[in-house]
Amino acid sequence: MTATYGSKRRVQTALRFRHIDQLLPLVGVLALFIIWWLISVSGWVNPVLLPTPWTTIATLFQAMFTDNMAIDFGATVLRTFSAFLLAEKNSS
Repeated sequence: MTATYGSKRRVQTALRFRHIDQLLPLVGVLALFIIWWLISVSGWVNPVLLPTPWTTIATLFQAMFTDNMAIDFGATVLRTFSAFLLAEKNSS
């Protein structure tokens, strides 16, 4: 009976760690943003060189919707996909 209990416990532990493994990419991104934020608000780096993540994201969205950046971004994506298609066609 102890072998059955032990194997059930191993399965439960494995399932618990599987869920943790699925969260690791999210934890990595959150850790990156937290470290970025801590460095930028601590004053270790000039805010002109390393603004806070929120300032960077706000500036990005402002530029995307008020300037021609959305059009330029779309053109860049189109050129990139075109290059991949041409490279794939030439490799066949």
